[in-house]
Amino acid sequence: MNDLIKHAQRVAALLKERKETIAVSESSAGGLITASLLAVPGASAYCLGGVVLYTRQAWRALRDFDEALARMPIRPAESTWTVRSRIELVGDKEMTRALPSRQGIVELELKDGRELRHHTKAVRGTAQNPMTRAEVDEKAYHLMAPVLGKARARKLCDAAWTLDRLPGMRKLRPLLAA
Repeated sequence: MNDLIKHAQRVAALLKERKETIAVSESSAGGLITASLLAVPGASAYCLGGVVLYTRQAWRALRDFDEALARMPIRPAESTWTVRSRIELVGDKEMTRALPSRQGIVELELKDGRELRHHTKAVRGTAQNPMTRAEVDEKAYHLMAPVLGKARARKLCDAAWTLDRLPGMRKLRPLLAA
C-alpha cells in the first residue's frame, strides 16, 4: 500500500495542479486504487470516489442502478448515516455452528422489491481464502498505527517480516510498547 500511496501522491499533485477530478471504477484492484487516492490528504479536492465491481454478480446487481439516486445532492456524512440507519445486523445460531466457521450472508432488499443474497463460505483471511502478504501487512499496519503511531507501526511490520534474520527479539521491545 505504501508504494501505491507514493504513486497516488504524484497523481494527486497533478490533478490538483490541473484542477481536475477523478472517479475510479475497479475490479481486480479491489478498491486499492481508490483507497490510495483517498489516503492522500486533501483528497476531496480531486477524488470524486470509486466503485468496485469485483464479481459478475456485483455488476449484475448494480447495472440497474437508479440514475436519479446518483443525481441527488447528498453530503457524504448524511449518506453514510442514512445508509447505516437502514442496516440490520442479525445473529444466526445456525451460522455460528456452521462449518467452515467464519461464514457470512449478506441480504439486500432493494426499493424496487428485488432481493439480493450472497453467501461467503470462506471469508478473506481464512485458510480457505488466505490473504496475500501485502494484505496482511496493510491490515496489521492500519490496526497498529492509531496505537503505536505510523512510524513505529511501519517499523514493527517490517521487523515482523524479517524475524528470522533478527539477531534477537529484544530489538522488538521498543516497537511493541504502546
